[in-house]
Amino acid sequence: MDINRRDFLKITGAGAMGIALSSMPFSLRAMELRKWGEDYSYLSVHDRIPFPYTGLSGEGGIAFVQGDRVVKLEANPHHVSSQGLLSPAETVSYLKLYDPDRIVHPLKRFGKRGEGAWLKISWQQAIAEIGNKLSATLDAGQAEAIGLSYERDFSGGSLSRFLHTLGSARHIVHEEWNDPNRARAFQELWGENSMLPDVKRSKFVLNFGANPMETDHHLAHDLVDGMVENKAKLITFDVRLSNTAARSDAWHPILPGTDSAVALAMARTIMHHRLADYGFIKRQTNINAKKLAQHLDRYTPAWAESVSGVAAQTIENLAWEFARSRPACVIIGGGVSHHQFGAEQVRACMLLPIITGNIEVRGGNCLPRRVELGQPQPVPAAPPPAKNAFDAGKDRLAMLFNYRANPAFANPSPDRWRRLLQDEGRVGTIVDFGPYLTETAIFADYILPDTLALERFDPVASEDSFWPWLSIRQPVISPVGKSRDLREILTDIINHVDPDGKRKMKSYWSFGDGEAWTWACLEASEFAKDSNEAAAKLKKFGVWPVYGRLDPVRHEMTSFHTGRDLEPYYELDRKLEVKRSGKSEVSWPDWFPPTPEPANPRDGTLTLSVYRWNAHHRPGTANNKYLQELFHSNPAWINKATARALGIRDGGLIRITSSIGTLVTKARATEAIHPNVVAMAQGFGHTAGGRVAQAKPREAAPKGNLYRDRDIENNLWWDDTGVNPCEIIPDAHDARGGGYAWSDTRIKVMKAQSGDRYGMIIRHSNA
Repeated sequence: MDINRRDFLKITGAGAMGIALSSMPFSLRAMELRKWGEDYSYLSVHDRIPFPYTGLSGEGGIAFVQGDRVVKLEANPHHVSSQGLLSPAETVSYLKLYDPDRIVHPLKRFGKRGEGAWLKISWQQAIAEIGNKLSATLDAGQAEAIGLSYERDFSGGSLSRFLHTLGSARHIVHEEWNDPNRARAFQELWGENSMLPDVKRSKFVLNFGANPMETDHHLAHDLVDGMVENKAKLITFDVRLSNTAARSDAWHPILPGTDSAVALAMARTIMHHRLADYGFIKRQTNINAKKLAQHLDRYTPAWAESVSGVAAQTIENLAWEFARSRPACVIIGGGVSHHQFGAEQVRACMLLPIITGNIEVRGGNCLPRRVELGQPQPVPAAPPPAKNAFDAGKDRLAMLFNYRANPAFANPSPDRWRRLLQDEGRVGTIVDFGPYLTETAIFADYILPDTLALERFDPVASEDSFWPWLSIRQPVISPVGKSRDLREILTDIINHVDPDGKRKMKSYWSFGDGEAWTWACLEASEFAKDSNEAAAKLKKFGVWPVYGRLDPVRHEMTSFHTGRDLEPYYELDRKLEVKRSGKSEVSWPDWFPPTPEPANPRDGTLTLSVYRWNAHHRPGTANNKYLQELFHSNPAWINKATARALGIRDGGLIRITSSIGTLVTKARATEAIHPNVVAMAQGFGHTAGGRVAQAKPREAAPKGNLYRDRDIENNLWWDDTGVNPCEIIPDAHDARGGGYAWSDTRIKVMKAQSGDRYGMIIRHSNA
């Protein structure tokens, strides 16, 4: 009898399972995963502890704890931002608690910097030695030579307080979490560094270079609701057929860096045909409509077609549709801002909702409802801003504190960072606060492991939400090993530097521990200080105020008071009065051509674009066995026609060469990308950070590790960790926004040469 694989599985798998289940008592049968812990109720009583998020802004969850172990994370049904959703990375983030590769006690380097040789030391020794080095630096009058490197301060502001207490303003902020170009454009428009597209209530959504279906699941949830329930139309401009582009009503593959040309031509059409909201322009902006129309007259759809590749008729049709389909909104992603004129491109795209009156209205582009956290008093004064030490030629740092940043892997031209960090003449003592031996931490002189998100207290406030809220991160288990709360570490260092208060530093660190810091920040918030019940609600629900609860059937947040779906509030007049003029100040947007020379697919001269997979949000997810199993390689997307012209086959090895280096990777020939572009995912190609991140299960775990994971030892079946595209991306910035030009890299693509190996990196002498 011929039996295929599917039939075999039906007979041996499903049949056996059915027999097994039918013979078991109903109470002991395996249950599907259910929400809010019901799938574990038959085992034992669980502690249910709310938390705001473990690493992603706006996510609120519930941790279920058995004994001293977290067994499951779920979405918080009361959190207005989560709306019953957790991302893949958030759902399995508790695995980091028990990761055998996690550093859980202080380490001190011995041997040469970067060799990876470490001694386990006590906290007392670590604090004393680092404190003594700080004291010597301060006594030498070199406070400004103390630097702080980080992506984002998750500690409620204690990192900045630490640096300012020491008398330094040398902040070195990396872009893993940030988009300075986009933030600068928004800040100039209305005094806020972000924007909320109200896609759920919109009728027409223009998406310029964003991919929320993979990178922002909260926005994706609202976007799907808008498309299904509100019949919203979604139009996407992107060089790649992303998950969002694939689910759009239309995808327009656009030349990289030309989104603003399309936006300017659309704005010109709207003004030329008098489709603008002239009342809004007069009341709420500093624009003179007549002068704006004259300024835009040069940006015709025909011109935009010659620049972007998008048909002139398509541009004109979209302009009419956008202006007439009210309300309408614009989504802006890295495809727009990650260029040397990224801030200008964002301003041009945001001109569309401004001139059509779709600002701070239902279904339009809105400003975030923020809650400003206070600080424990007194607060040290911030010294005058300092230049970035690593952009200052021969500048030197006496001490560098690194918090959860990995520039030696994640920044453009990371080899430049590796050389700088290894040079003890340029960077003196390096202290790293992270839980993993990353590509950056390997150059540290001391590693002081702070606690993970599920082990500590932190104040959290809404950043990008239609409903303002406060939240509290509280420990769901005790810290693993010798890990300590960051505030306690910093307090001990300051107390060692200023034991008797003569340096006038000690008074800024009298709040006690992380819990005391958290409540002091919340109590100083304008939002909660008048509410006596805020503290109890925060501990019980994990968020304050509690606006409603998730409807488990319809999956919508419903109000406790009315029972209806929650609706945002819109306060146009109050929100836009952020400038001295009392209006949104819009300067004339102009066209700035992309920096790279025009591509030529026939000879392999293309543009490199980067993107992110949905399962990986930060470098910390690279050592998560479940997420890495989903995505562990990142082939280079190349258009089929371009590949054919260059003799490149799908899955074959190719060389990608930029001005600073060459990498060898695998090609993915597809029609889902612009013919002039090659795209690679970021976050792959790790050479440190754990055995899963490197796909090396046989390597030894860190000394003193507390846990063993047999999955890592026996079931890690893949050996491909991908290739890091950052290695060949030059360190270029947008002069206005200050952010990296991630997608302005001109490359040469060809078949691999004799002797080339997958993953090989060749650095040019001029890099």
